[in-house]
Amino acid sequence: MAPESLATASHSVVFDHARKDWSLRIAEVARQRNLACAGAGAAMMVALAMAGVTWKAAQPRIETVVVEVNGLGDAVATAVAPVVRPMDRLVARYQVAEFVRNLRSVVSDPAGERRNIDALFSMLVQPSPAAQQVAEWFGEGDNRPLVRASRETVTVEIQLVTVVDSTWRVEWIETARGKDGRQNYRRTYVATLVSDTTAPTSVAAALLNPTGMVIKELSVSERGGRAGE
Repeated sequence: MAPESLATASHSVVFDHARKDWSLRIAEVARQRNLACAGAGAAMMVALAMAGVTWKAAQPRIETVVVEVNGLGDAVATAVAPVVRPMDRLVARYQVAEFVRNLRSVVSDPAGERRNIDALFSMLVQPSPAAQQVAEWFGEGDNRPLVRASRETVTVEIQLVTVVDSTWRVEWIETARGKDGRQNYRRTYVATLVSDTTAPTSVAAALLNPTGMVIKELSVSERGGRAGE
């Protein structure tokens, strides 16, 4: 074979090996790039999953359970309540009126008075101007509920409950009577309250205030002196 033919064949073999090696290197680079993209995608999916789990874990885990009782007060059936819908206005009006009754009424039964106080404080944002005002009112000597109950009782008659957005106006008549039943006073009061809604943070809180409605601002004043006299 001529020297030129040998040289040409040698160059062809070298070229083929070089091309094959280059193709293998390009394929390896492509494979590594695909692996890197797949790894990044998997890491992103794991991060999103972990974020979802963390968010879910941070949500309140209290379930509302409806308990049916018979005439003797025994539980006969239970069921998990559906997702709570926005509070009905009539329910909200009742709860605001009940807040005022628990705030201003005084009963002679110590256990009943404690229940009223517990229900009252379950509807107060802690801390808040309303909570501070109630604490100051109850902390003033003769205004302490159990001390006051030893000398008189106070009934509260709700006259009017109106609302604009989350600001409530409540008007009521208070009648105080001594231990002998005689009327000490009968007066009209007006309160302005600002409400909010929060999710209960414990089973005990949910039992006291299942709707989560709370009062964060409160102002009470006497109106027109004595009522009905």
